Amino acid sequence: FKFIPGGRIMANLGIKDREATTLFNCFLPESLVFTENGYKKICDINVGEKVLTHAGMWKKVINILNRSYNGKILKISNPSFYDDLITTPDHPFYTKDGNWECAEKINHIVFPKINLQSNSSITVDILNYVDTARLTWNDTHVWIESTAIGGQGAKMNFIAGKIKRFIKIDDDFSYFLGRFIGDGCIFKNINGKYFKYDSFNIVFAKKERDISEKIKKTLQDIFYDGAVSDNYYTTNKNFFYLSKYSPIFCDFLRSVAGEKSNTKTIPKFIYTSPEYIIKKFVLGIIDSDGMVTTKGSIRIVLNNKKLLMDLSVLLFSISLPAKLHFEYVTNEYVDNKQYYNIIISPYFAKNLL
Repeated sequence: FKFIPGGRIMANLGIKDREATTLFNCFLPESLVFTENGYKKICDINVGEKVLTHAGMWKKVINILNRSYNGKILKISNPSFYDDLITTPDHPFYTKDGNWECAEKINHIVFPKINLQSNSSITVDILNYVDTARLTWNDTHVWIESTAIGGQGAKMNFIAGKIKRFIKIDDDFSYFLGRFIGDGCIFKNINGKYFKYDSFNIVFAKKERDISEKIKKTLQDIFYDGAVSDNYYTTNKNFFYLSKYSPIFCDFLRSVAGEKSNTKTIPKFIYTSPEYIIKKFVLGIIDSDGMVTTKGSIRIVLNNKKLLMDLSVLLFSISLPAKLHFEYVTNEYVDNKQYYNIIISPYFAKNLL
């Protein structure tokens, strides 16, 4: 079990002759805690990490203690939980009345709604997310600069991959990030030793030309040369993709959203964005890896368990409960492969679509 500071176990600290009195309020080491980097086992939480509190605020962990325990434990189940919550009877839980009640007395679960301080979109500095070792920048742009020696020893400077240094995380860009997580990738296109990835693409269905044009315009505004190409697949004309050579932007995508389908993650700044930005991001994922059923519910299917669990918390944070499941799929492409999905009921789905 791992002790959570601030609960009833702390009640007698500092009181003479009472320091030995302890009331254990703990979770199992495998219990998951939602941090600014997504879910982590409580046994892996470190001092200084930010976690989501009951008040919907991101706060730093200031203390960690471990205790051995031998006694009664409780299992709390909820249709929205992926795993049951295992706790000691004395652990306090926040109630809908704004009070704290020990686990053995609660009859409902309260999920936090992220407390957003502003309804304005945020702007991020690319330099905070990329490797700057080979980059040059000023107050407005970032680029790659190299020098070559020409005839008679003349030096020639070359500038490449110039992009805006500051990116506004508005509804269009957050939608792009959602689509990238679902149907995008970064890859190596040109041989070189300095950048792991230098290009990205994102796939669209033929009928999504209007959506792709809007994303294309959003991306063109970021790149100094304004060029973003679109191409149809040679083997299937029902799909096409937007692509761009940009080592700096690829490093940004790698840093904020991950590299591969099974390691992609929700960018940290999405959690602190206004609700309308979060909804646009989620819609991007739905349009790539989701569907609206005939009954009006929303279903999102992924092979990335951690991403889907983080997404369920993000949905809860804007008052959109989502039920988490897993299933095995067999078809012409895969054989008994495990997938994870979340379902948003029609009642809540209408608030997102």
